Amino acid sequence: MPKLIVIKGSLKGQVFDLGTKEVVFCGRYPRMNDIAILEIAVSRKHFKIFRVGEELFIEDLKSKHGTRINDKLIEPGEGFQIVEGDLITAGNTVMRLTEVSAGSSLERKGSVLRNSKENSSSAAQQKGERRSAKELELFYTVSELLKRGISIKKFFEEFLEILLDALPRADNANVILFDNEENDKVKVMDIITGSNERSRAKYSREILKRVIRERKTVRMSNTDFEPSKDEFNSSYSLKLKSILCIPIMSDDEMFGVIYIDSKKPYSFRKRDQLFLNSLVGPMAVAIEKNRLAGSPGSGQVTPLKGRIINSVKGLFGSRKKLR
Repeated sequence: MPKLIVIKGSLKGQVFDLGTKEVVFCGRYPRMNDIAILEIAVSRKHFKIFRVGEELFIEDLKSKHGTRINDKLIEPGEGFQIVEGDLITAGNTVMRLTEVSAGSSLERKGSVLRNSKENSSSAAQQKGERRSAKELELFYTVSELLKRGISIKKFFEEFLEILLDALPRADNANVILFDNEENDKVKVMDIITGSNERSRAKYSREILKRVIRERKTVRMSNTDFEPSKDEFNSSYSLKLKSILCIPIMSDDEMFGVIYIDSKKPYSFRKRDQLFLNSLVGPMAVAIEKNRLAGSPGSGQVTPLKGRIINSVKGLFGSRKKLR
């Protein structure tokens, strides 16, 4: 069973057995945590360790001084994989993770961030390169669809097939198109689904309303720990653990959203969000041009080769910052 051995700090020498618990909390308040570290530099709830299948992940709970893995500060609110030998630092306390089955290096659900051994470094680097190549292939396929002159409905049907193939942990995906906005109000015009059985005309109305209201992407990694969990009231929404909803916008006008959900937690990475955000610009321009042509639902998609190429450059130019 995985254990945390304290190698530095006031609890030096103590061993904490993580056992088979799904979630283990660590922080300053004994009543609120499974592991209590009585230090002023440790927040009341500092970090949590949780399981996804057989793998262990750690998430900083927006602590004041942050959580470090092997002396690297991790981003709050993101799940990072931890493996045998990793050092976890909270305040002045350092713990080593032991008795964990061998795995890849610390990663944010697939994005390579750190390597502990030369062999795992090479494997992780190859994994990152394969992921980038797959994204480039997906981007190319989408650009080709935009150049084919097919209807917007047909375009999104084929896009959803590609998207679900790229996101195997997604349980459902669709594209929701709006009528023209009037007085900052939107009306659902069409819900487009693909032929894949994982593409259905279902979505969380609460999340859709939130995206329309905030006019920005909503990504929930685990709804059990979201402050807005109480907003869910439909039976469908209550079953969801991960949600990604991205507005399709051009300037200030919203034409629709790409909606994806899963019954499994931590199904969508921030990298998935950034990648899809890079695709919606050309989509919005295509919808806008067809609306101007008077065919919002079935008009032919206008070729957007130049816009696509510029988006590719921007996407893969910024990818280095994520690694």
